[in-house]
Amino acid sequence: MTPRPIARHRQLLRADAGAAGFSGCSRFLLPGTTNRSRPQRRLVHQDLTHIVSIQLENLHYHHHSSRSNANMSPLAPAPPRSFAFKSDASVTPWAVTLQRWLQERDPESKLDGIATGAAVFNADNKVLLVQRASHDSMPNLWEVPGGAVDPEDETILHGAARELWEEAGLVLTRINRFIPEGGQDNGFDIRFEDVGYRFTNRTGTRKFCRFAFDAEVESCDKVNLDPNEHQDYAWASEEEVRAEKIGDRAIPLTGPAGLAMLLTAFRLRREGSKIGA
Repeated sequence: MTPRPIARHRQLLRADAGAAGFSGCSRFLLPGTTNRSRPQRRLVHQDLTHIVSIQLENLHYHHHSSRSNANMSPLAPAPPRSFAFKSDASVTPWAVTLQRWLQERDPESKLDGIATGAAVFNADNKVLLVQRASHDSMPNLWEVPGGAVDPEDETILHGAARELWEEAGLVLTRINRFIPEGGQDNGFDIRFEDVGYRFTNRTGTRKFCRFAFDAEVESCDKVNLDPNEHQDYAWASEEEVRAEKIGDRAIPLTGPAGLAMLLTAFRLRREGSKIGA
């Protein structure tokens, strides 16, 4: 899938999904971009009051970090020419378009959208966490990179690759396994062959499902954040995730579901399982 310019009247999934703690779920694209060489992508966050503009020039995403860190550059590199990656056979159920997944798995249209999360581990078996921006919903809390799958994404897995690039500047190379998040009961009955995290928006009027994956990237050396969504990042061990603390610094997660997903990811890595139980 080739990263696409922002087209006029492109429809991006609108999902008021702050309850899940995924910034990528809480925005939609306004019509009104033109065919200029520098199209302007206008994103509106879930409270519909914080409007930010991200300039794209020749498909170069300019991610400015609010953090001064030797491992971060002030400008992210150009996006990959295509989101090409390998994946384990166990994640085949998500190697389909958003539309097809909803038609086959949610025929009664009980869901308003699908989100993804990417658990990225470095050579020290520490997972990447990013801190939500102070001006965004669920301010200053920590999560894995992820967000809404677009109708234009080639597959749900490609949506995960795109969100990982947009939120952390990391190039996905392989998806190792699905991370089950079953056991939630949020008041609506949707049965999946593989259980994701089901949640509603804050008002309970919109329903979503998140699928998380263990992901490998081209390099963990440089993380480039979009300051409109995240303000800091850290690599955390299983013990640090469980304690929600790195040294003397607290790293409060977005909620119990996020913590449970991360601990499951660590467990599956220890067991070498593809999908786990």
